[in-house]
Amino acid sequence: MKKRLKTVYFWVMKEYFTTIGLEVHAELNTKTGMFCACKNDPDEKRPNWNVCPVCMAHPGALPVINKKAVENVIKVGLAVGGTIADFTEFDRKNYFYPDIPKAYQISQYKYPIVSGGEVAGVKLTRIHLEEDTATSTHDKGDYSLVDFNRSGVPLMELVTEPVIHSSKEAGNFGRELQLLLRCLDVSEANMEKGQMRVELNISVSDDPEKFGTKVEVKNINSFRAVERAAEYEIKRMTELLEEGRGNEIVQETRGWDENKQSTFSQRSKENAQDYRYFPDPDLPKLVLSEAFDVPKLEAGLPELPEAKRIRFAEQFGIKDEDIESYIVDIELGAWFEKIAGILKNKDAIKNASNYIT
Repeated sequence: MKKRLKTVYFWVMKEYFTTIGLEVHAELNTKTGMFCACKNDPDEKRPNWNVCPVCMAHPGALPVINKKAVENVIKVGLAVGGTIADFTEFDRKNYFYPDIPKAYQISQYKYPIVSGGEVAGVKLTRIHLEEDTATSTHDKGDYSLVDFNRSGVPLMELVTEPVIHSSKEAGNFGRELQLLLRCLDVSEANMEKGQMRVELNISVSDDPEKFGTKVEVKNINSFRAVERAAEYEIKRMTELLEEGRGNEIVQETRGWDENKQSTFSQRSKENAQDYRYFPDPDLPKLVLSEAFDVPKLEAGLPELPEAKRIRFAEQFGIKDEDIESYIVDIELGAWFEKIAGILKNKDAIKNASNYIT
């Protein structure tokens, strides 16, 4: 009796390479707006309360630069090891949405305040300063509402190099940046209040030497959501490439739906040319070395999170998870240091840390 041979087929999946760059917006701790005297109050519940002719774009109203906001961005630049520009200026970024009453946003394009730097091992491209937009509400039925309280709040934008290759790395970067901003006391960076917003730029390619088509994901309000959105997009684009439908991956802006745990298409992605940047004629050029004592600002920086990790480990010998608790909660960390100063004995300090955490 002849034996029948069974044929086995193997399907080999190609290797794909993910590249992620991040854009992070953080509202800065200032008393007033970026270009006006309106109160900067993220807890204001009354709609359109902290507004004025400048942020509402009334004819003839002229902006004035908030010096404290510029100082805050310089501090961040110094803390990340970036290059502080001597010359900088503000530009008009033109686009037509209801949340921008001027039909342009005052931002920075060619001359950012900070170039380069690094956070959590991720290299930075730039850090610049702009004004925030109004808040739009779209869940009212067949109409939308716009609240201009947030319009004009000083907003720092940080752009990373495209050097992140996993969702976890993206989430960890965001967490470390939030710690840094809070340590410097330049931003509360509360994602639930919208004080820190992360945008993902993701591409997937089967060639390690080339980027794939870039997709931007907006509307992300937690670091876990950053990771999930990245994972979803990586899976979506990889499957399209595997199925030979790579042409369906287009350069676009997508949103993140927290309830469905998926992204959705919003609009085609704009290029810099679409915004028609040009220097704002109502604002002066800035020579930062004349306006600020940059070496003094650098000397006044607090102990940064990474330096504190190293010192706590060497000085007290406590667990890594305890150290993270003290870095995340600055007041708790200061209290622990007072206790450690009284106890002095390392074993006693370790026991105290166990009780505290």
